[in-house]
Amino acid sequence: MDAGVRRASGVALKMRRLKILFITNMCTHYVRPLFDILAERHDVEFYFTGGHEAYWHKSNELKSGNFKGTYLPGIFLFGKFKITPRLFFLRWRYYDAVVKTIDDRFALPLVFCAAKLFRKPFVLWTGLWAHPQTPAHRWTFVLTRFIYRRADAIVTYGEHVLRYLMDIGADGRKIFC
Repeated sequence: MDAGVRRASGVALKMRRLKILFITNMCTHYVRPLFDILAERHDVEFYFTGGHEAYWHKSNELKSGNFKGTYLPGIFLFGKFKITPRLFFLRWRYYDAVVKTIDDRFALPLVFCAAKLFRKPFVLWTGLWAHPQTPAHRWTFVLTRFIYRRADAIVTYGEHVLRYLMDIGADGRKIFC
């Protein structure tokens, strides 16, 4: 069945393709197939803010696929803190919804605030089942928990992440594994 058609009581209903802004750090080999599927079903624009993470081995290729994707340049401050100024200039009003992964100390709060400012549903995508304990992560936990609790929806990798999020006060009805 066509992805844009849903049957209700024997009647075919044409579904509008959503315009989705999806911001994450990079397109890896393991998320590219998902990004391709999302782009088949919806009008998704992907913006990547990373690719220079210390854990990402330089011999690994940053992927692209059958979707609109753009790597945004950034500026590093204080060694590890990267800001991505072009995020300020995205067409926020154009989109029906905003999806942001849990990564990026600069982009996450900026994207969350922009989605709320422009009254767009904010979907947080996370795989964390415990908050990292670096000094910077401990300092930003209050902000991260605030975003978890006020996201319109949260997409997770499994039940263990759902349990963690509920333990820190996220509404289980908004969490989708």
